[in-house]
Amino acid sequence: MLRHQTFFNTTPMMAPFIMALNLSMERENHDTKGKFDVTSITAIKSALMGPFAGLGDSVQQGALRIIATGIAIGFCQKGMWLGPLLFLLIYNIPNFLIRWYGAKLGYTVGQDFVQKAMANGIFKTITNAVSVLGLMMIGAMTAQYVTFTSTFVTKAAGQTFKLQAVLDQILPGLLPLVLVLGCFAYLRKKNRPVRVLVAILVLAFVLTFLGLTGGKA
Repeated sequence: MLRHQTFFNTTPMMAPFIMALNLSMERENHDTKGKFDVTSITAIKSALMGPFAGLGDSVQQGALRIIATGIAIGFCQKGMWLGPLLFLLIYNIPNFLIRWYGAKLGYTVGQDFVQKAMANGIFKTITNAVSVLGLMMIGAMTAQYVTFTSTFVTKAAGQTFKLQAVLDQILPGLLPLVLVLGCFAYLRKKNRPVRVLVAILVLAFVLTFLGLTGGKA
């Protein structure tokens, strides 16, 4: 009990694997009647909590949550109750399965498997792949659900000048992309999301007052 009072912090999704791995090592220590190196039990827990936190965050927060949100938003916009239900199912069922089978796998494979996997770079490859998937989903959601267009129209040299048409020639969806990247950069500095919401609201009022958005094109 004293041995397992040390600091331990990782993604909840991946915690059962590490704890089950520790349990198998404790059992091996018991079966060998104290001949097992007990310092490795704490060491493997401390060594795995960081890499597994990165892997779990990539899967749970970077992929599952984004995919579930992307699917659920379409139903929610139509006022269908399937939206929140699908979000809960898509997000939680894989989460539960990874916890369950992760615990079983951790108890059976032993620490040798983990050491080989870390040495071969398997965890790093999975983390990078899931991160790319999450970024792709964020990009798709930005293009589909973030609406931010300019309605500014004026006359210049006898011709009609439409700001949004010019922006579309530069890059379609430029304004939604800039808005999302701006919010991301602000939140990445550990700022509060509420401030982002207030800033977007103020920005909407200011741009509408200036006639850049919100009018009739």
